[in-house]
Order: sequence, then C-alpha cells, then structure tokens
Amino acid sequence: MRCSVARVVAAVAMTCAPRADADSGLRIGLEHRTRIEYLDHDYRAEGVDGTAALSLRTLLSVEAHRDRWFGGLELIDARVYATDGAPLNTTFVDPLDLLQAYAGLRADTFELRAGRLTIDLGSRRLVARNAFRNTINAFTGLDLSWHRGAGTLRLVTAVPVERAPSDLPGITANALALDRETFSTIMTAVHGQATTAGVTGEAYALGLHERDGDVPTRNRRLISVGVRAVRKPARGALDVDVELIGQWGTVRETTAATDTTDLDHRAWFAHLEVGGSPALALQPRIAVLYDHATGDRQAGDADSQRFDPLFGARRFELGPAGLFGVLARSNVISPGLRISLVPRTGLDVIAMHRLFWLQSGTDAWTTAGIRDVSGAAGSYVGTVTELQVRWSVMPRHLTVDVGGAILDRGTFARLAPQTREAAAAYGYAQVTVAL
Repeated sequence: MRCSVARVVAAVAMTCAPRADADSGLRIGLEHRTRIEYLDHDYRAEGVDGTAALSLRTLLSVEAHRDRWFGGLELIDARVYATDGAPLNTTFVDPLDLLQAYAGLRADTFELRAGRLTIDLGSRRLVARNAFRNTINAFTGLDLSWHRGAGTLRLVTAVPVERAPSDLPGITANALALDRETFSTIMTAVHGQATTAGVTGEAYALGLHERDGDVPTRNRRLISVGVRAVRKPARGALDVDVELIGQWGTVRETTAATDTTDLDHRAWFAHLEVGGSPALALQPRIAVLYDHATGDRQAGDADSQRFDPLFGARRFELGPAGLFGVLARSNVISPGLRISLVPRTGLDVIAMHRLFWLQSGTDAWTTAGIRDVSGAAGSYVGTVTELQVRWSVMPRHLTVDVGGAILDRGTFARLAPQTREAAAAYGYAQVTVAL
C-alpha cells in the first residue's frame, strides 16, 4: 500500500508544475462545542418519557504546508454525560482519538490527500463530514481531484474507520479505545462536476463492498449512481437543488453469522428543493422541499428495496440529529417548507415544517426501530416542526445555537407496535468556541 501511494505521488509530481503561489506555513485550529439537549416522550421502540444528554466535542487540528506539499493531524475528543435513558451509540462518543492524519500534494490542476481523512462528497447526502452530530465519520485511503476550468473530477478509494468504544457500557463510561480501520469494507467513488450559466451539474458513482471481518456486517455490495443540478441561493432570484440516486446490488437481511442469503437490492432516492430569496430587509428565503427514499415492500422475500443512506449527513435538511433524528433517507416520503431570516448580521432564524410518510407501510420507520409488517397501522408517521436560532457572536470564534423540534404523531406512530400517543418534543442549546 505504501509503495503504491508513493508511486502515485511521484508520478503526479513529475507531470505537474509547482503552484505559482507556493509558500510555507503552519495552521493550528482548536474548537470546542458544548451542547445540552432534552427529548420528551422518545419516539423510538421502548423509548423513555424524558431523557437528556450533555455532549462535549473538542477538535484540535494542525496542518503544515511547504510549496506543493502538506500534511496534517486532527484529534477529536467526543464525550457525553447525564444520559439516563438516552439511546446512546457511536454517534455520541469517541474519546480522545485520531480523526485525521494525512499527507498531500497540491498543484495548479490537482490535489492528492492520502491517509486517515474526513470527506465531504457532493451534496453530502451519501458521504459527509458530520457537523451537528457529536462524532465524525472518518476513512483511510486516497482522495484525488483534478481541476480544469469550471470542472472537477474526483476519485476516492478508502476504508471506513470504526469508532470505539462500540459497546454500550464503554460508550456510557466514555471509555478510551482506539478507532481502527475496517479493512473488510471498501468504498470507491468517482465524482464529476461542472458549472455553466450559474448552474452546477454533478454525476457520480459510489461503490461499497462489505464483508464480515472483526465486526459482523450485512455484506452490502452496492453501487449508487446519481446526478444532481444546483443553482445556489441569491437575493432576488430563484434557486434549485435536485438530486436523483439509483442503488443496485445485494445485501443481507441481518448481520447474523447464520444469515448467508443475499437479497437482490434495488432502491432509489430523490430530493427536490426550490427556493426564492426576495430582496427584502430581513433577507428571507422560502424553500419548498421534497424527499423520497424507497422502502422494502415485503418482509421475508428475496428482494430489498430500502434505500441505504451510507455515510451521509442529515441535519442540514432533515432536522436535528443527536437525541432527535426522526427523519432519515430510508423508507420516507417527506414534503416540507423551510423559511429562513437574517434579522441582523450574524443572526439567522430558520423554521421548517415537514410531513412524514413511510414510502412502504410494511417496512420499518428506520430511526425508531419500529415496523408493522401487516401494514395495518398505515404509513403516515406525522409532522415534524423545527425552529432554530443561530447567533455568530464573534464571527469564526463564538457561536450560540438554540433550537427545538416537535414530532406530532400520525396514525403509524400511534398504532404500530411499541409506539405511544404523546408527541415527541426536543430542545437543545449549544455554544461553540473556536481559536
């Protein structure tokens, strides 16, 4: 592996001229975030009436660069406290670990990074560096991009990094344990984009090949192919974001070692967002949203139709994650409306209202772990209403973010097994300090 990386770097270096603005330097970054959150009437199977969490996340990064060459390290310390009854997992806890360790090369037309990396790919709906979530996805591999004019071609090949601890006692105790590469799983992606007349078009293919190793898996062997067109928001103009993804391959129903049956997987996802930003004093933006991800039509057959969101982020369009996280890009139909205002410089107010149906009433509400295979409970889960206020007290140094959301339950969320009547109410407040 090391020899292969060295040959790639050497070959690229010989064919590309040095950057005209070559320089040397050292960049150090430190960020700490404290968040308190509370969820009343947890919507999950066997959820409790009220639970809270105090989440702490600290990031320390160092990057050195000299001429075309650069290298960096980033440490993460993610912990959670006061969690009686909270649905904890590895999205909350990753104490004192190595998030990134990479070396790279930049020139006029390309950039190469190799090592342990965080990755944002395209819309971030399939592969993302998490922002709201307390822990962050990491990978180990190569990230190579070529730039020419308004176009970019990017190649990524990497293995996921498994966060530790992964057992509930270790997570609850914020136990120290080293993250490690999952060499039994490999992700490869090719992503191209170009911009013309203010519209950016993207096309990509992402493959995932997974097998049982130290960690049992569903042996996913998936290819996701997508296209996207984006016109960014601008005052006095309409904007649009439309993305379509098809997904094919094989997958197993469970992670059990005794489950050796490969199901034929066919699924798809679509996102449509149309917004307008009138040239008014409060800088409003009003957007109509629609997300549609397929679900499994029938339990126990030889086919799988539930869309797999892979390593994507949700917060930026599906509502808060953390203790809440009602919506995900699996088995969902969700139209909605989002309104944002800027009452003053550095102050953003965002309100969102979404309707939520299961695309297949006999498949699972995935984030809740609830399924009614009979379909008797219907498919309408309810409405999700969110309000967020974000204040940049000192730009790039101090940010205060408060918000809340309510799930008003529909028929499925009241009648399916292990559900309840009361609405799920969520609130959070967080402070981020960066140096």
